Amino acid sequence: MSMMEYPDTMDHIEIPIIETEESLFEVMPKLSSFISMAVGDIEYSFEQMRFGARGHRLRQLIHALAQDSHNPFIIVALMILKWNFSNATDDDWGLNESRGAACEFVAWQFLCHLNQRETIEFLLEELPLPRRNSTNLFEVERGNRGFVPAGDPETTPLLSGSSTPIKSTTPGKQPRERDRNGEPHEGPHGRQPERIDILPYSQFFGLNALEIATVAQAKMFLSQRVVQRVVNDIWNGRIVFWDSLTVHSKKKPQLFNRK
Repeated sequence: MSMMEYPDTMDHIEIPIIETEESLFEVMPKLSSFISMAVGDIEYSFEQMRFGARGHRLRQLIHALAQDSHNPFIIVALMILKWNFSNATDDDWGLNESRGAACEFVAWQFLCHLNQRETIEFLLEELPLPRRNSTNLFEVERGNRGFVPAGDPETTPLLSGSSTPIKSTTPGKQPRERDRNGEPHEGPHGRQPERIDILPYSQFFGLNALEIATVAQAKMFLSQRVVQRVVNDIWNGRIVFWDSLTVHSKKKPQLFNRK
């Protein structure tokens, strides 16, 4: 099979619609399903995604996300999926490694479409805890851009035990996907969206996308210039997490105000 055949053989893959208000556990299965189908059954590398026809469908996903989606969990979801694929018990002849690389590729290219403020928010806003009293595990506490943790205003990810363990329970009625007109539908191939047990991912609550990428060992993603620029700005003090040292200040990543 020639390289030019790859895009044609995957034209039937529908690019997922990710709404702004959807939770992390609604976004993850959509991205996971698309990336698994886009990678297909042939292993290929990060560099082949950048320059080869095998990255054709991934680039279409990136374009759609950049144009139509403002969901704050996109980078977090991709980094958790990278971790998920890397730790899969079945290596699938190296396909999971390719899927993990695809997650890094999509996350990197998506960041390249953002301005500086958006890049800081997507990389450094902390993943909130699910509501403790919620009967639906898809519901997440939402504040500014959906990132306000439940409970205490500050969650310190570097302290052990900072994330409250979440009991795995059966969710209530699962939210249905919606088409571009806002009408509910059954999802690709008439199936309901995949239900996720969040317990394996509880270690990521309270972390930001940059920290999750480090846990997932997403080295290709972390090495890209757009990500390294944020890392350097944190190190040099241009990006700070507190606007003031008072009891009323709230933790939020932002550019340092010299005034």
